[in-house]
Amino acid sequence: MQGLGSNNPFAAEATPGAGNTTGAPNSNPGAVPGYPSAGGSQYYPSVPQPAPAAPQTYPGMYAAAPGAAPGVPPAAGQYGYAATPGYPSFTGPAADSNGASAPAVYGYPPVAGSGAVGSNSASTAPGGAGAGWTPESVQPAPAAPGQFGHYGHLQYAPSFNTAAGTAQAAAATAAVASLSLAGAASPSDPAPAAQGSWAGQQPLAGTQPLAGTGGWVLQGPHLPPQPQQQIVGPHVRFNDYDPASGSWGVSVLVVSSPGLAGSTVQLHYAVNAPASQSAPSMVLDEFMGYKFWRFDIKVVLAEQPGVLNYLVGLVGGQAPIASHSICLPARQEPWRWVFYSCNGFHEDAPQVKYGGISNLWRDLMQRHTQARYHLQVGGGDQIYADRLFHAPSLQPWLKVDNHEVRAREPFTPGMLAEVEQFYFGSYMAHFAEPAFAAALAAIPFTFSWDDHDIFDGWGSYPDYLQRSAVFQGLFAVARRIYLLFQQHARYDNASTISATLGEYSYHQVRSIGQNVVLLSPDTRSERTINQVVPAPGWQLLFDEAARRLAAGRGCIQHLLVLLPVPIVYPKIPVSESLLASLQGGMRNSKALRDALAKISGDSGAVNVFGEPDILDDLQDHWSAAEHVQERQMVVRRLQALAEQHSVRVTFLSGDVHVGAYGCFQAHPKQHLRVVDPKFMMQVISSAIGNEPPPGGVITVLETSSMASTTMGDTLDKMIKAFPGKKKLRPARNYCEVVPLHAPHTCEASGVLQPPGGLAFTLRIEHGPPGQPAGIETCTQVAPVLLAGPRSAEAAQYSSAHQGRASSASSGSAGVMGQIGSLLPGETGQQLQAGVKTMGHKLANFLARV
Repeated sequence: MQGLGSNNPFAAEATPGAGNTTGAPNSNPGAVPGYPSAGGSQYYPSVPQPAPAAPQTYPGMYAAAPGAAPGVPPAAGQYGYAATPGYPSFTGPAADSNGASAPAVYGYPPVAGSGAVGSNSASTAPGGAGAGWTPESVQPAPAAPGQFGHYGHLQYAPSFNTAAGTAQAAAATAAVASLSLAGAASPSDPAPAAQGSWAGQQPLAGTQPLAGTGGWVLQGPHLPPQPQQQIVGPHVRFNDYDPASGSWGVSVLVVSSPGLAGSTVQLHYAVNAPASQSAPSMVLDEFMGYKFWRFDIKVVLAEQPGVLNYLVGLVGGQAPIASHSICLPARQEPWRWVFYSCNGFHEDAPQVKYGGISNLWRDLMQRHTQARYHLQVGGGDQIYADRLFHAPSLQPWLKVDNHEVRAREPFTPGMLAEVEQFYFGSYMAHFAEPAFAAALAAIPFTFSWDDHDIFDGWGSYPDYLQRSAVFQGLFAVARRIYLLFQQHARYDNASTISATLGEYSYHQVRSIGQNVVLLSPDTRSERTINQVVPAPGWQLLFDEAARRLAAGRGCIQHLLVLLPVPIVYPKIPVSESLLASLQGGMRNSKALRDALAKISGDSGAVNVFGEPDILDDLQDHWSAAEHVQERQMVVRRLQALAEQHSVRVTFLSGDVHVGAYGCFQAHPKQHLRVVDPKFMMQVISSAIGNEPPPGGVITVLETSSMASTTMGDTLDKMIKAFPGKKKLRPARNYCEVVPLHAPHTCEASGVLQPPGGLAFTLRIEHGPPGQPAGIETCTQVAPVLLAGPRSAEAAQYSSAHQGRASSASSGSAGVMGQIGSLLPGETGQQLQAGVKTMGHKLANFLARV
């Protein structure tokens, strides 16, 4: 902690830094040309969209009915009901549709190229049920970039009562003809149309827009309360590091409450000195009076380690709100860091059982005082949003029994209000957990999201659910809040200010010091049952990885790939085809759905959407039949990068709530790992917060875990890394990553290893739930790759027993000895002494075999 001394930079009115700007959350900066934003708030873009169609020319749509009078709505099956301005929708069979299936999200048109189920069924005119549809010829043009537009299917509720629509056709047509959406700010928007009905179905009770509710509307058990904090943060996000220039950058997020509406938040920082320099700032967004302040800090690393001190306070305030320090590595120093995943609970019961997430976070922060971590890497599920479906406004939708009707129901303003408050309130509470908040303020983070950051199973549900208006609306809100809290960005500026890759995803590539590159694919934003990441996304990632590896000119030794779901893991021994058949039967038979729901009770066999609960978990895994080819493509591309650049590839994963190690390797096996470019270790660290699976599940997975050679020249398997030759460790854990600077002995095999490897140590909670009794550790090393120009070095690392014994006897040169040498004081000395004894024992054992 950096003291204030006698200098308080917030005591007087400060002059904003040169880079200070203010956000424009109500504008549409950088929007896709021709697309309106949500009236009065930042827009929520959807997935890739086609260009706006000229009136009556959208592919697959009928022209006006022959002989129809101008301005008269067509019969059902010709035009669709009016869509987002400038975009037709559809009704009738697939042949009559525009080839679109997914409903638009907040003013965006549907995805092209799919089936006819679901559409952008948005009304563009005020009026009662059935009044909101018109021929394309009278639809107004899309809003110009930078102007406000309407919500699309959100702002105007869809109407599907064609009889009522015909009766009110003249009034509707006149209203639409006179309506100019371009440049219309939300306060002047016409009132939403009354909720219509779906093909003879009655409107859902409880889905009417909430009128005049400006406050906190989310109420009920299992739901977050309205935040009470004046300030949440600071949260320090790692932007990137440039090995060539030594430039190191972070962003800092602070969320201020409505009670500070008239105040300006500022941040001051300095390296190895009291904080005095003002950081450039911007207001990223506002929500219900809460402001998201982003500050950017960039420094050049020195030749010696340092400390960055920073203060957060209010302009004109008498004292800072927060004071923190960050450990800076020396420019040529390999970084020490931690990796974890699953930082929360999916239900209340395990949260009470384990006493929350704090135990391992306290251990991590205690280790930080010794090891001085430079980075924390979150592998997904930084927050658990599964309680979302307790929201009252979603209950009528969840109770709809007909799958087609459920797919077409709109995402209503009432849903929007509660869902936004759910995600916002969940983040405000979770990111303020004391031990976690301390880590966010002191150790820069880089996060990649997984399904629970959205909700359980996102991306692996049937198409009718994934493309439904409600699912797309939920995702849009989850993405907005995720980008703010985890990426310190908005949709329209994430690639610019937070260096994400992809137009509709948020891939990241980061340099961790001089010799490590981290590849973080976004495996959720564009995920479907049939793909994890679209091909263009993979190409972006591999191209950027290749660019950084080439720029490193042989200095980069490790390429880390962060995949939230493990790419090497035991296959769950359940028939996917059987479950898929069951799913189809449930969709077509109400009797079967009712029977299974009654049988399953609270066991969770059927999820809240009426689908087999385990099926989305199976389809999430890389071993699912739909993902096998994509998995092989990823491995082959990484093998090629390893061979071309002599770099060791290692996978980091979480998701499965166990600690484990696996690997890919050449088949047949090569004599030494250090010369095998196909050797890629899989490190699994999960969960730092959530509970482990039941013992029966672990037994099944241990039994079903078999080495596989489906790729021919490459074998993949789990490693027996734990006592009793176990492959999985079902306990809460996180992973500490330490670079090894000297030749060392692998404690598991006794083989001498070259310097430059990365030691991945799982720190595992020991003891019954809620009563931790200590920490166990287990370490595996990803060695450097001695291939290409370094092939000659491999001869030094023979596996002969003599070499193994002599190297082991040094003790302090072993993996744990090197880790101990990094720790100051008595702790490090004790660890080194213990390792030396262990080294002697290992040498004696090897001499006898």
